[in-house]
Amino acid sequence: MRRYMHRLILLLCLWLLTTLFSACNRPPEPPTIPPFYTETTSPKPATVEPASTLANNSSISTPETTTTLPYPGPVLQATVAYPYPYPGPLEATVIPYVAEPTSSPVGISLENLEPISVENSSELNQIGQMIVYSDTAQVMSIDFSPDGNNLAFGNRDGKVYILSLSTGEVLNNLNVGLVEKLTYDPMGNYLAVGAASHIFLWELNTWQTRIIPAHLGANRGLHSIAISPDGKLIVSCANDGRVRLWDAQTGGLVNAWFEPGVNDVAFSPNGRMVATAGGPTRLWDYESGLAYITKSCPCDSVAISPNGDILASGGRDYIVRLWDIKTGELLSKLKGPIGRIISLAFSPDGDILAAGGEGAVLLWQVETGELLTTIDGSGNSITFNPEGNLLAFPGHGMVVLYGVTSTGK
Repeated sequence: MRRYMHRLILLLCLWLLTTLFSACNRPPEPPTIPPFYTETTSPKPATVEPASTLANNSSISTPETTTTLPYPGPVLQATVAYPYPYPGPLEATVIPYVAEPTSSPVGISLENLEPISVENSSELNQIGQMIVYSDTAQVMSIDFSPDGNNLAFGNRDGKVYILSLSTGEVLNNLNVGLVEKLTYDPMGNYLAVGAASHIFLWELNTWQTRIIPAHLGANRGLHSIAISPDGKLIVSCANDGRVRLWDAQTGGLVNAWFEPGVNDVAFSPNGRMVATAGGPTRLWDYESGLAYITKSCPCDSVAISPNGDILASGGRDYIVRLWDIKTGELLSKLKGPIGRIISLAFSPDGDILAAGGEGAVLLWQVETGELLTTIDGSGNSITFNPEGNLLAFPGHGMVVLYGVTSTGK
């Protein structure tokens, strides 16, 4: 019996020594992925079908060193590489939607409209509408052309239209899949459409389309895109937890970060910073990967004032927050009779902030935080025209246009 006990003790000791040896030589657990990281493997340039004639503006100027920026000290830095699984060029070409509209909307006149201001915002009224040609087509995103002459909008049914404001004529249309966000290049060369996990670059001089496979594998596709003020860069986010920066000319990946939950992105007016919302609201330098402002709030939408001084974020708690970009301090909280904040837009002069929510559009004075007016309507996309005398947002099967009619004319 004693002999068996000795053998049992010996086997137990050997097992303990083996376990300790294995534990000591086991590779350490990989660290959790930090909020930001750089994807070091860039994809090949996206194939152009047909060949692009977009003017070559791919040279990206290096911004000044971030140490000179008047922002709070960086709180995060990209550290962990994560390669982008680039699958090769897309073979399918984008075919324009060729169905004729059932009717032609009436154009509007901008001659008798005043710029929307703090003083006259209470006089806003509907002055026109652009029909979507389908009772079931929910408008997902709207944007005015840089010259203010045209209006682009994309629908849940995948159709994108460009209309002339003065005549109501459909200049062209495109079929891309469920549209999440579209925006004009500030230089007026192309319209970028985020849909079906891709970015479609629709060139306005040739109507040719280029494709960037931006977020392949994302179940719901893109959430938002934004274009830099010079039109050379495009930032995108999706439910795959990535924020990616693209060269608009080559389709190449410039930089990328891991940020779960991001729903909206925006460029600063000087093009040197990018704001993200969804999870924390952050302001970061896209080249260095340094985050200068990180604010915890249940926010899904973001916008930056035209002068670059104020960052606005809004979301699930029905509150719009205004942050001082230079200090990171909270300037004010804006709350009104509205549901979840879906979209934000500053007026061109920066005096007014418009917020679109579930069933209403609200306008606030930025300086005082005063609620100026409330308009019934869908707020999943809201924008001012470049002249600041039109406010556009979706209606039922249409885009509605609001303005202030001049008196005495």
